[in-house]
Amino acid sequence: MSRLSQLSYSMIHDCVDAMIAKTLAGTIVSWNAAAETLFGYTEQEALGHSISFIVPPELAGEEAAILDRLAQGQRVQDLHTHRMNKGGHRIAVTMTISPLRDRDGQVIGASTIVRERASIADNQPDLLRLAYQDPLTSVSNRTHLLDRLEQA
Repeated sequence: MSRLSQLSYSMIHDCVDAMIAKTLAGTIVSWNAAAETLFGYTEQEALGHSISFIVPPELAGEEAAILDRLAQGQRVQDLHTHRMNKGGHRIAVTMTISPLRDRDGQVIGASTIVRERASIADNQPDLLRLAYQDPLTSVSNRTHLLDRLEQA
């Protein structure tokens, strides 16, 4: 394996975001360690199967539309949607999907980067801090002052 190939493999395999490559028919051809962690399926369980096993049934049309856009060479960026893990639980995710091209420029598949979206509950302390403090100086703002006056 060439040095460039080793670097490319390491970059994909060790990425903290799930990285999945699929054919235009939706068959998975690459599944990194972060995809294993996020979805619960090993690389061996995913490779060669249709991407549809992680798509909730009611979103099957969404996946078909994505594949159509990719076939036209279009990118799908920052798509907020849901996918399913091995346990059957829905996961809120953000995906960016780019066409993969052969040496002649023909679209032959797609590269997908998937990141789990944190829930509002996970971000509540940060949201409250931003609501009551200036983000740069951490000084209480007018909203915080009015809240304290109302409490007093």
